[in-house]
Amino acid sequence: MFHPLNQHGPDFRNSAGVGRKMADIATSHPAYRGKRARGNHLDGEVVRDFLAKSEELRAEALRLRALLLGGEPTRSLPREASAGDSGPIVLDVPVEAHFTTSYRIKSRADEATATRRESELVMRYREWRRASGHRVIGRVILLPGEAERLRIDLYDPDSAELIEAKGSIGRDYIRYALGQILDYARYVDHEHLAVLLPARPVQDLIDLLRRHDVDCIYETTDGVFERANAQ
Repeated sequence: MFHPLNQHGPDFRNSAGVGRKMADIATSHPAYRGKRARGNHLDGEVVRDFLAKSEELRAEALRLRALLLGGEPTRSLPREASAGDSGPIVLDVPVEAHFTTSYRIKSRADEATATRRESELVMRYREWRRASGHRVIGRVILLPGEAERLRIDLYDPDSAELIEAKGSIGRDYIRYALGQILDYARYVDHEHLAVLLPARPVQDLIDLLRRHDVDCIYETTDGVFERANAQ
C-alpha cells in the first residue's frame, strides 16, 4: 500500500475506521434521507468539497486505483462517449500484475488447469514479443456501477491489438474468448483483435473467428507463435 506500517502514526485509521468514517460522511450528503450519524463538523465540509469538485476528485480516485493495480489510467472515456459522459475507465497494467480471470467451462479441476495454462501461455507470448523488440501490457476496464473489473489479457501497443488468451483449443474455450474480445473491443481503441491459443485449432474455429474479424495467434513450438489472419 501507499503507507507502510512503520509510517502509521497513532491517529492512522485502519480499514474498519475508514469504513465507519465513509458511512458518517454519506449521511451528510444532501440527498440522504435517513438519520444522520454523529460524526463531526468536518463531515459536511467534506461532502460540500466533493460536490463542488466531483470531477477532480473522481480523477484522483482513478489515479490511485490505477497505482494499486500497477499502472496508470490511459483514458477516461470510450470512443463513442462525449466529454460529459461518465463512461468506462481503461487502465494500463503490467502483464506481471495482470492475473488471469478464472472461468467455469468444465469441472473445477479442468478450470484450474486451463487457468494455469492460460497464464503460462500469456507469459511465453510476452517474452516472444520482447525478443523481437516489442512489448505487450495488460489492460483493465472499470465499468460504471459494476464492482467487477474486465481484465484484458494482453494489449499490443505497437499494433493496437487486443488479445484474449485461452489455455485450450476446445470449442467452448474459443467461443468464450470470442465473446470476451468482442465485449472488450467496445471500450478500448484498437486496430486488431486476436485470440491467443496454445496450438492451432480446427479450421472451422479459425473460420468462426475470421467471421468476426478476429485473428488467431497460436503456439507452434514452445515459445514460438504463428498467426491465422482474419483478412
